[in-house]
Amino acid sequence: MRLAPYILTALMCCLPFGVQSDALSDARKTADLFAQAQRNVERARSAQDRIKALSSLILVYEEGMISMRSSLRQLSLYQKELELEFEDEKEQVSELLSVLISLDTQATPSAMIHPQGPLAQARAGMLLAQATPQLQSQAKIFSDKLAQIAKLHSIQDELIGHLEQGLIYAQEARVELSSSISSRSSMPKRFVMNDERMASLIESANSFEDFAASLAILDTIDAVPEAQDVARFKGRWKLPLNGQFIRKYNETDAAGVTRPGWVLAARKQSLVLAPWSSTIRYKGPLLDYGNVIVLEPGKDVLLVIAGLEEVYGEIGEVVSEAQVVGKMGGSLPELSEFVQSSEEGTGDLLTETLYIEIREGGHSVDPAGWFSS
Repeated sequence: MRLAPYILTALMCCLPFGVQSDALSDARKTADLFAQAQRNVERARSAQDRIKALSSLILVYEEGMISMRSSLRQLSLYQKELELEFEDEKEQVSELLSVLISLDTQATPSAMIHPQGPLAQARAGMLLAQATPQLQSQAKIFSDKLAQIAKLHSIQDELIGHLEQGLIYAQEARVELSSSISSRSSMPKRFVMNDERMASLIESANSFEDFAASLAILDTIDAVPEAQDVARFKGRWKLPLNGQFIRKYNETDAAGVTRPGWVLAARKQSLVLAPWSSTIRYKGPLLDYGNVIVLEPGKDVLLVIAGLEEVYGEIGEVVSEAQVVGKMGGSLPELSEFVQSSEEGTGDLLTETLYIEIREGGHSVDPAGWFSS
């Protein structure tokens, strides 16, 4: 009768193995997407096609980092759970295996002796005869669990291998992307900005409101063609990057500063995309916003994206939806640091901050009205 708890325990700790195959499947799918993105870069002929392919490769890697981080975390948790089960149950497992080993179909005469007599011996023999198939089945379950732990290590090694290869290519792609954008021929422009006039405008601006008002005046001076009616596309924009909200519209931070926009936490070196087809109205340092790009997606609408390390494009250029307009700063973590933080769940390495502000008719508005859920 003492064998029953061991059988029950074995059944209770038999956890599904699907998380491992799912993680491996996701990793291989990401690796395939990355390989395809690499082939697109190699096939690109024109400078613009190459910029697009390089951007896509980096974005695939960024998405892959998120997916593989989640997979590593799940695998690590599952492995620790299995190891704890074996640690907690090792005495029972040892006894179970000892019982199985001691069951010998070629019993000796002494093995037939029971201290409570022949009837008790017969009952014990019947119990063991019934329990033996179940014990063997549970022993196989424990053996399978040990094999799963070994396979976990193999899957984790494969995930890390994909990450390491992707890291190398993504870094090279980032360098080439910056160089390619800087050296590309001019993009279509809606107007040409006078550098001296812009410098004077920035110097005289005491606030972003002043700066935005001056930009609106420059529209008429430079005879800019009428921009698209973007109001009918409200609620359809995508965020410029994958991040997490730190502060919403008009929320005050710990320093007591209130901004009429959103603040997002972002990963180092993340690419920043234009959420909608827009004209670049300004790029560069601005007041206390840091490095900024100001986009005009439509008439009387300005989109401010701040906190960038690099800003791509020229004032007056027209950029398409999802085109790369900048890059976040910071140095990417070493592979070992990424793996350790993933397995321990110590944070998603979102150390950079991106600021988003939208102005309609000269007034700030909640970006929630423009971006999709």
